[in-house]
Amino acid sequence: LRVFLSYNQLIRSFFTNMRLCLQKDDLLCVHAGFSPEFLDKYVGEDTCNWLDLLNKRFDGAVSAGMRGEFSEFGIFAQASGRRGASNVSGPLWADFDEFSNLDSCQKESMMSYHRAIGVSTVVVGHSVVRDVSVVTHRCQGDELKYVYLDTAISKAYGGEYDYQALVRDMRGRFYCINDWGDLDLLRGI
Repeated sequence: LRVFLSYNQLIRSFFTNMRLCLQKDDLLCVHAGFSPEFLDKYVGEDTCNWLDLLNKRFDGAVSAGMRGEFSEFGIFAQASGRRGASNVSGPLWADFDEFSNLDSCQKESMMSYHRAIGVSTVVVGHSVVRDVSVVTHRCQGDELKYVYLDTAISKAYGGEYDYQALVRDMRGRFYCINDWGDLDLLRGI
């Protein structure tokens, strides 16, 4: 890997510019979501800067990975017991079920982290769902929405669904784009 990356500037650039997630205003896009257990374990009390802290740690892990050292990357890619592991899920392996049935303490914990960075909607891939799904968490007058986008379009997953992307317009409305390029308004957000 080190030899390959040292000779391939385009691939090296791709990996060194890779981000853990993308935040735009009140919207956060992440591969599989940040579970409350993950945030409590790896961030702790510093909720104001949690995303910056995790992004710096992720950048360091990617840099170490470029040198062939992957131990720092492990926390981001770890799976939970639902997937046969013994850890809390990292943001690359969290699962729909981990967010849809949170107890009130877990909701409050997760919402406090997202509130601290001004996020009200989290767009998540990775978790295969039948249709684009919205899970709304409410706690103490606040709302946090998780939008699950992975509709198993790949034939490898037996997918029959055709949504390919999610778009938010200037007014904040969300639309799904299907295989034919049609826009379907996503209700519930």
